[in-house]
Amino acid sequence: PKPYLINAAIQDFFPIRGTRASFKEARRVYEIAGAGDQIQLFEADDGHGYTKPRRESAYSWFGKHFLSLSGPITEQEMRPELDSTLQVTSSGQVVTDFPDAQSMSSLNAAFAQAKKPELPPLENRKEIQRFRDSLLHGIRELLQYSDIEAPLNLQNRGNGSFEGMNLDYVTYDSEPGITIPALFFKPADPSSGWKTPVLYAADRSMADDAGTEIAALIEAGHPVLAPDVRGKGETARSNEDDGSFANWFSNDYRIALMALQLRRPLVGMRTLDLTRGVSVLEKLCGESQTEFVAVGKGSGTIPLLHAAALDQRITTIVLENGLISWMNMVQNPYHRRQLDNVVQSALEVYDLPFLAAAIAPRTLILGNPVNAVH
Repeated sequence: PKPYLINAAIQDFFPIRGTRASFKEARRVYEIAGAGDQIQLFEADDGHGYTKPRRESAYSWFGKHFLSLSGPITEQEMRPELDSTLQVTSSGQVVTDFPDAQSMSSLNAAFAQAKKPELPPLENRKEIQRFRDSLLHGIRELLQYSDIEAPLNLQNRGNGSFEGMNLDYVTYDSEPGITIPALFFKPADPSSGWKTPVLYAADRSMADDAGTEIAALIEAGHPVLAPDVRGKGETARSNEDDGSFANWFSNDYRIALMALQLRRPLVGMRTLDLTRGVSVLEKLCGESQTEFVAVGKGSGTIPLLHAAALDQRITTIVLENGLISWMNMVQNPYHRRQLDNVVQSALEVYDLPFLAAAIAPRTLILGNPVNAVH
């Protein structure tokens, strides 16, 4: 194997534990090949960039393997070139200095426009059903979504009360090995009977709206299940919400990126978490219950919209502050907090308005749809 040096920063926004794990795995392969000394990890206790300790580590590595030198090589004092000397246009930005220049975002927008499918006219129930069947087949493939027959493993972990409602803390298995925590809110006085159960997909956490929207639903007589789907609330990584990266990408951008690398988007995983949540509501509210309301807020709206399209048990869908379309995101040079709701190649097959059409003739209520830069 060729010589390989990993120069890492302990305080980088890339977690150092991932670097160490990758090095450990790679070193084992090198050792099997009898070249354990050909791979090395150097760590500097600083942040993102190519700082002096790592530059000197690289000098020494190249010196060893290209010049047969031993020992460390230190960096001499140097004077970097001025930016103005290195620039080949007046501003240093090609996109502003040439009228026909294209940016990455403009190229993406043009590509998406050329690839996007058109929503066919839907004039009767038969056409709607044919459209829905074709669409959902493509969506299942893109999401890597399949119905799970494994036991829910529903467990009650404790209970309590809160401002006129009772609540149970429950967990269930979304798929084997994936446990989802949830709060099950119940009206304190069940004597008048419960109204249609509600599946609640919060923007950030299952307890987000306990004192507001969920409380109003409970007061009206609806039991509510609010799960923390993967990457939200209790299932979020402890270091997810870290300033500008979370603000521009999403609060859970790291697991969103890992999911995309696996070609299994986080939207698909969360969609499964929610459809399994409907099955939990069936058990908690009685097997005779066949209709459910789904309420989504913010980043919870896109997985919930997919769940409603795939699960006919959801008869009414209410979405608030949800993204109006993926095309809107692509057409904007900038967008915020959208990475966790990316589905690779989706715009070649469908956009969010297609999902809305697929839900017909069930009830869909859109409250304050937002653009990608809200």
